[in-house]
Amino acid sequence: MTSSDEMYERGVEDAAHDELNSFYYQHYYYYRRGYDETRRYMRRTGGDQPGPPQPHRRRLLVGFIILVLAGIGLAVLLPMQRDNNADTENTPRIERIPAAAESAVANVQPPTQTPPPPPSPTPEGLYVGRSARVANVGATPLLARSEPGTQYPVQARFPEHMQVTIVDGPVVADNYTWWRVEGATGNGWSAERSQEGNLWLIPE
Repeated sequence: MTSSDEMYERGVEDAAHDELNSFYYQHYYYYRRGYDETRRYMRRTGGDQPGPPQPHRRRLLVGFIILVLAGIGLAVLLPMQRDNNADTENTPRIERIPAAAESAVANVQPPTQTPPPPPSPTPEGLYVGRSARVANVGATPLLARSEPGTQYPVQARFPEHMQVTIVDGPVVADNYTWWRVEGATGNGWSAERSQEGNLWLIPE
């Protein structure tokens, strides 16, 4: 069986080459996740990069930034230390700022603040971060599984009318649309609706 990491890497590679495998995208969560994350990254970078930066590149970048900041700190602190030592040994001197410099400082205007953009309208239906209510299950609670799919073990149960929060998804598997939900009785992957079309998770 193909591992989750392999499916994720395959999704990244297909996104980089703009070659979507519809079957994998619909039935394998980690393929879909790798494909979507890579496409989002390529849109942000204008398509110049085939995928998100590799972890070792991130570590090199962070290390380089730390070295640059450390060099700047030393360059600032050493002259200050020398000035402090000189001030303790010699008579304090008062130095006036030239009139032209004072005028230039006085004429500096504060930057203009741009107001934040208006909030986007709330989308309809289920999405990550939205609350939902369990419905149409009757006396049988809505099952939440460890992974999206009917073959995975049940790890939580949500009774009728319980409010839950969408934390991940959607994922299509076994002819169901799955969402990872969290409620008072636990968390897991639950189907959005029955095969007959009855909604089990109603947006609120």
